[in-house]
Amino acid sequence: MHGDAALNTLNLVNTEKLRDKVFLGVSGILFFASLFLSIQTFLSQKYYLLASIELFGTIYSAFVFYRCKIGLLTFWQRFFYIYALTALICYTVWLSDVQGTILIWVMLIPLLSYFLLGKRFGLLTTFIALTINILVFLSQASLPKTHIWMNFTLCYFIIWMISHLYESARAATENTMRELALKDNLTQCRNRLALSYQYESFSRNAATLDMHVLLLDIDYFKQVNDTFGHEVGDIVLSQVASNISKLIDNDYLYRIGGEEFCILLNNVTKENAVVLAEIIRKNIADNTIKYENKMIAITASIGLSKTLNDDTTLSDLLRYADIALYEAKRSGRNNIKYYSQQNA
Repeated sequence: MHGDAALNTLNLVNTEKLRDKVFLGVSGILFFASLFLSIQTFLSQKYYLLASIELFGTIYSAFVFYRCKIGLLTFWQRFFYIYALTALICYTVWLSDVQGTILIWVMLIPLLSYFLLGKRFGLLTTFIALTINILVFLSQASLPKTHIWMNFTLCYFIIWMISHLYESARAATENTMRELALKDNLTQCRNRLALSYQYESFSRNAATLDMHVLLLDIDYFKQVNDTFGHEVGDIVLSQVASNISKLIDNDYLYRIGGEEFCILLNNVTKENAVVLAEIIRKNIADNTIKYENKMIAITASIGLSKTLNDDTTLSDLLRYADIALYEAKRSGRNNIKYYSQQNA
């Protein structure tokens, strides 16, 4: 009933992978730009410290490009890269005449920081860069002409606002798409893909020896569809999901099949898992579903399983719970069975 293929985690909208691809291009371009500028600065026989920093930027750009290429670039390596680039631009502004074309490079900071670091760090980086450049302006013996100062500030704020609004809208759209991808439209609880993601999250961040799966199947659901129609069957599924959601956190309730639901519990003892399963079973049996003038009695069978060791996969857990669920149905339905290796 639960093959491994069905549990393969699908790729959702993944900003980190997209940012890595952009970083690949940006680091490649900046490698050649830094190399050209460092050579030019060395040949000018001025600003040897700046030339050395630009040469370091060339080497680090090559490092970032390589890490992106093999898919191992971390967030903090990206973070350091953007801040190093910001520091280099600000330092160059301080060394040069602020009325020169170097100010154009400052405009890159909001674009790169928002797109490559996200809204929170983009906002912080953009604000820091603006503050530093204002201090640079004030430290100059001769301030830039008024129209240059005003144009720079206006353009910087426009690019800042556009970058901020774009990143906010992109993040909101991604969150919406992620929620849609992880939700069952009929019952509004989470789906099988969400179950895979949650299990992976638990496995990475907590001990898996106390993780339980409750596999719930509505008894004789086909008879409900045959007798009352599929529309009523959908109402039954939605009502059962709603009733269970009142008892547990809806983030851990999943519809993984036609009339099958799964509940994932972490750091829960066997005794507490059985108690919760009994509460859910009784709640479903006690809540007769009304449709027009009809009263539809619903019961459910539940199979429970627990991680046996650190190597237990979600597929294993579901298979164990499936065996227990089969035992519950074979024992007359409307009851609970706990998996043990003896009844496998």
